[in-house]
Amino acid sequence: MIAFIEGTLVKKTVSTVVVATASGLGYELFVPVTDLEQMPANGSKVFLHTYLQVKEDGVAFFGFLEEEALQIFKLLITVNGI
Repeated sequence: MIAFIEGTLVKKTVSTVVVATASGLGYELFVPVTDLEQMPANGSKVFLHTYLQVKEDGVAFFGFLEEEALQIFKLLITVNGI
């Protein structure tokens, strides 16, 4: 599991961010709208708590500014139908 990602914020969209790491990789993560609103400007350093979801129909990488939000997300995805 990937517990967190730290790097430079490269891009923001309506539902994702791209974070460039020191290793030269850029990771696209889905983030909540509330976290998008609190993201620093492009080019700034950022630290996100992460969750990697692997399902039959694809892989999704989620990021959260606060660890508490990640824990709530993990609880929500245990509910059937969500």
